[in-house]
Order: sequence, then C-alpha cells, then structure tokens
Amino acid sequence: MASFRRAHPDVTFRLDTVDRQEATRRVVEGIADVAATYAMGPQHDVLVECAVVIPVAAIVPSGHELAGRDRITLAELCAHPLALGPAGTSQRELFDIDAQLEGLTVRPALVCDALAPQYEFVRSGGGIALVGDLHEGASAEGVAYVRVDHPVFRQREAQIQTMLGRRLPWAASQFTELLVSRLDRRQ
Repeated sequence: MASFRRAHPDVTFRLDTVDRQEATRRVVEGIADVAATYAMGPQHDVLVECAVVIPVAAIVPSGHELAGRDRITLAELCAHPLALGPAGTSQRELFDIDAQLEGLTVRPALVCDALAPQYEFVRSGGGIALVGDLHEGASAEGVAYVRVDHPVFRQREAQIQTMLGRRLPWAASQFTELLVSRLDRRQ
C-alpha cells in the first residue's frame, strides 16, 4: 500500500483484517474490491487473480538451536512451546490435522490471531511460532526463519481475489495488478 501510495498519493485504502471466509464473502457481495487471503481448494464465487502456495516457516529467536537450519520437520517444531494462530485458520487447521495423524504432542504456549504479539513472544524466548513464509529474505530483528518441511502445508494457497464479472475502479484495478505481480514473484 505504501509503494502504491508513493505513485498515487491521492488514493486512500481501507484495510480490514478478517478471516478467509469473510474476506471472500465481502468480495462476492461487492463490499470489498479485492481480498488477499489464504484458501484451501478451488474458489467458485470469485475471480482468483493469482494463487501461490506459500511455504510455512517457524520463527525462532536468533540464538535458538534451530536458527541456523534451512528446514525442520513438523516433529522438530512440536518439540518446542509454540505460538499458533487460532483454530479455524487454514494454517492451524492443516497443522492440527497432521499433528494428530502423526501422533505428535502439540504444546501451544500462546494462541493469538495477530502476528506482532507472536513475533514479540518469540523474540522474548517464549517459544517458536508458525507463520506463512512471506518474508522474502528480509529478517525481523531478533528472529530467524526456518522453513517447515511438510507436504500438508502445500494444500493452502495465498490468493488475490476479485468479484466475478465486476469491473474494478481504476485505482483498485491497478492495486490488484501490483498485488498479483508481488505474489507472482513468489513462484
């Protein structure tokens, strides 16, 4: 949004953070111009402008024993206190299903629907967190990203969604193109 506003300072954004079903519903009903959300399975009521499987990563404190690793398994992840998103989120659903199938003990130390507290929890040494790996090589201060190597997470896609058959206003259309180009770079 900041990048777009530098080129178009007259554009105003309204960002609502809602669950994936609500994001899609708002696009279907014309309440929102565009949704950037995660989805599992085909989406029939919206135009999916772009869909990319985003790897999942654990964020660990910089000095943590896992910090230097390229990848960890789900079992290695579950051996530590975890900060997780709430039940009902796509990532958490996949995590819970597979942990149960593999007979893994999950020790959630924090359940939180916002990333900022999860990052602070990790930085403070409370545990490790499971996040979508969108950091693109950047690093957050005090944490390291370690890819979680498990096929269950390949069932979830990051999607840019717009309303079927709707011609978006110019600014929304241009911003959607920018979102798609940024997400496409992840493939």
